Amino acid sequence: REQVVDLYLLQKDADKNEARLMKDPEVLESLAEAKKAILQNALLKEYVDKYVTKEKIREKYIEFSKEFPKDAEEVRLRMIVVKTELEAKDIIKQLKGGADFLKLAREKSIDKKTAEKDGDLGYVSSIAKDQLLPGFGVVFEKSDKAYKIPIAGITEQPIKTPLGYVILKVEDRRPLKKPKLSELEPVIKQLLQQEAAQKFQAELKKGVDIKWFNPNSGKPMGSLQDELKAIQEKVQSTLEMDKLEKATEKLQK
Repeated sequence: REQVVDLYLLQKDADKNEARLMKDPEVLESLAEAKKAILQNALLKEYVDKYVTKEKIREKYIEFSKEFPKDAEEVRLRMIVVKTELEAKDIIKQLKGGADFLKLAREKSIDKKTAEKDGDLGYVSSIAKDQLLPGFGVVFEKSDKAYKIPIAGITEQPIKTPLGYVILKVEDRRPLKKPKLSELEPVIKQLLQQEAAQKFQAELKKGVDIKWFNPNSGKPMGSLQDELKAIQEKVQSTLEMDKLEKATEKLQK
């Protein structure tokens, strides 16, 4: 509320001084730059809005649907995190002896956020398994067509992670349903907007002779590969000179 009041009073005073401020060269320069940015954004938005249509969104969704894995699944997990491997192995031994996973998760897990929910991690999907913590992918692995960890099963060995040593329990498995168009539309729209912006920039560059100049020498630059090669050669030459100087110093001593 204070900010709203402050801005209102500031704007009121700016309105009173508009005629004087509009003569200030810095103000005029800032307005000119702002105008450029507004026009550029308006032009880009105009192109993007024409490009991102309902039909294009639907086409992208159909593409996604064709690529969606038929065997995709999701697994509900619970976990217990402890500091040491020894402690983790002891907990696994207790669980195999019939101890209650939920009770141990509440009492032993150092990850308080999940401990409060009996170690519940919710469902994780096979599509996003590469984004899971190291070692968590074991819950999707199979041996002789059967899962290595069945429902209600736990990991046989502790999993070392940045959080600590983890014991996982597979609570449930179910097929992963393909998202509906309405669920994916915001994501698809964003991807198409990025695609449109890149396409627009590429179209602007067509037929335009673009030359790059070295900011230090002012000379025209070649391709990126040529520039990198030149830098590498310079670095190599510097290293060799450095070695030669050190060798000379040793001889002189």
